[in-house]
Amino acid sequence: MNKGLELASHQPRTIEKIINPRNLPESGFQSYTELVVNNALDQRGAFIAGEFRNPRLEHSRFRDMSALDRGIIALGQAREEAANREPDSVFRGAIDSSLGFRMAEMEYVKLLGRLEFLHDEGASLEELDEVQEQVRQLGHELYGQPQPEIRDAALNELWNILDSKTYHPTAQVLYDELVHGFTWQSQEIPAMLRAEDGDPRLPRFEDNRALEWAGGQIIEQNADIQALVQEFWDQKIKECGEEYVCGPADIVEVFQAVTKLRDPDHTSGVTVKLVEGKTALSWESPEMAVVVGGKRAPIKTSDELFRKVLHEFGVHGQRSINGLKTKLPVLGMGLFTDTPRPDYLTFEEGLATTVEEMIGDTVPKWTAAKLGHYINISLAEQGADFRTVFETAWRYRLLAKLKNTQEVTQEMINKEQRMAYGSCVRIFRGTQPDMADSQPGVVPLTFNKDLAYLEGRVLAMQHLESLYAARDTEGVAHLFAGKYDPTNPEQQELMMMALAV
Repeated sequence: MNKGLELASHQPRTIEKIINPRNLPESGFQSYTELVVNNALDQRGAFIAGEFRNPRLEHSRFRDMSALDRGIIALGQAREEAANREPDSVFRGAIDSSLGFRMAEMEYVKLLGRLEFLHDEGASLEELDEVQEQVRQLGHELYGQPQPEIRDAALNELWNILDSKTYHPTAQVLYDELVHGFTWQSQEIPAMLRAEDGDPRLPRFEDNRALEWAGGQIIEQNADIQALVQEFWDQKIKECGEEYVCGPADIVEVFQAVTKLRDPDHTSGVTVKLVEGKTALSWESPEMAVVVGGKRAPIKTSDELFRKVLHEFGVHGQRSINGLKTKLPVLGMGLFTDTPRPDYLTFEEGLATTVEEMIGDTVPKWTAAKLGHYINISLAEQGADFRTVFETAWRYRLLAKLKNTQEVTQEMINKEQRMAYGSCVRIFRGTQPDMADSQPGVVPLTFNKDLAYLEGRVLAMQHLESLYAARDTEGVAHLFAGKYDPTNPEQQELMMMALAV
């Protein structure tokens, strides 16, 4: 063996190499990837037609939990090895809590798998109740519960949309059902929640100087990316004509060029992948990759393309690249702390969406779709089963889209019922909604990770307002320095320590 190679092979691995998802994919574990519901579409028609009250969800990935067991062992070993390499006790604690969070997420999925097994095997209610409460407790620890102030503000926003319209008689019936409650197959569906306090509202988009100021800062920091995207678009217009739209293969090409621009030596390992059969455009932490679905709809303008690049690469990817360069490389995977809100991701999702919207050509607004997951989980946490959430959700979604005096058609109802069913499957995935049929009084389980989208938007918008009040341009730059939550004091302090020279 070459002597140089022999020496290199015996050198201890750095912490970055130990915990980087390229070597330890489990460090970027996302629980939702294990919660794929394989029979949701099969049941949709019969469910909407009212053939049963609640669906029975099946999850094919629950059939073999051995990969999760191996993942927990791998994370435990990496946590121990990294701790042995890290001389700073504070950083050791951050590594411990961050990898420990991923281990807990795997334990959560295992509990969901056990619940499905017990349910399928006809276990006793006592045994089901015990596991159900373990799932509920761990789910709340990992992903939280609806915050009363955000829930009330979201409800006020939705009711403001609904109450501001003049309804055609066909729509008035649906509105009255939400206000007073109604029956489904002789069973009572209660009135939709209203906030106890009618005053709280979500942050404003319109005439928001903080967003305008921060948007200007972010565009300035990403002027090189904007120029690259515009040059790419102009070249395509020359080649293809004014009707050009950016399909999946071209989207991949743009993201690859941007990644090369910001990470020329490819030290981070961030990649861009085209995945056939998918429709999404997303950041995948376990792969350290931007994934472009081969079935994704084309992007129609250079402005939209720039905003998507900023969302997926500028926020998710760039925070990963920069975090790996700090003294605490776990900031490249995502920082989790032993705090009431432990995760970095709630803030990051909110920041990514806010950045994408605030640099666009149009002023965004709160819609039923943006508010839906938070409101639907809030309904379930107060005892509403899948059916109750569904019957409520399709009504408010439809009403929110209507123009004044617009007549409701069966086509509209069919569309919103399909959309509401998908939204309900999303928040109930991993759980067994039909257990509610035999457990009156037991609050259904939900997958609360989707609380992060609205809660994160509120956190991000409020934080940008505080940065604007202080004209803290350095604070805006630091938002992209790693995967952390600057509104969490402990995470903010860790980030500053990691950046210190």
